[in-house]
Amino acid sequence: MRSAMPVLTITSRKGGRGKTMLAEVLVGTLAERGIDAAILDADLNATAHRWATSVREGDCRACRR
Repeated sequence: MRSAMPVLTITSRKGGRGKTMLAEVLVGTLAERGIDAAILDADLNATAHRWATSVREGDCRACRR
């Protein structure tokens, strides 16, 4: 039987606290280590969604090495 994926929640009522950036860095680090991870972006601004789309399309300047 497969165990459930751990869930980490990053929340704050205040905007501009770095929640999305922290989530993106965590997911990116886990992915680099071969660990499956996902972000559920509940922000109406959809910042994480836009970031993921730019990475998928190769437009993420910060992701280039």
